[in-house]
Amino acid sequence: MTRSKRLQPVQRITEVRERDAARLLGESQQQLQQLQQQLLELGRYREEYRAHYQQSGSAGFSAQKLQQMQAFLASLEQAITQQQQAVRKAEAHCEERKRLWFQARGRTQALEKVAGRYQEDEQQQQNRREQKESDEHAQRGRGMPKK
Repeated sequence: MTRSKRLQPVQRITEVRERDAARLLGESQQQLQQLQQQLLELGRYREEYRAHYQQSGSAGFSAQKLQQMQAFLASLEQAITQQQQAVRKAEAHCEERKRLWFQARGRTQALEKVAGRYQEDEQQQQNRREQKESDEHAQRGRGMPKK
């Protein structure tokens, strides 16, 4: 068995690992996008609520209604802070997945280069064998007596 053929199972394994790493990277990127979108929506909602709060404030509120609105705004701020933390965590996770994918891709490319060199060497050896056989055949043909 040639070296390039012996390397094929290892190449398949590294390709599978690279595909898996790429899939996991894609999933983490989707998760990050969802979390970022939720953060944007929370921010928009907070701004809408503040605008409504300010508009309604000119008409006057009872002390209880004012406390409820302020409590709601405080809980909304807390939700935004938690969402920001989730986004940062997802960004870090995404970066780690990207690093792992680059690592897996590098291994795959390195094995592809090695396999390519092995195949080139094997082809050159095959060409030399064929040339040697051709030369020997031609020499045998010359050395035979003519009739």
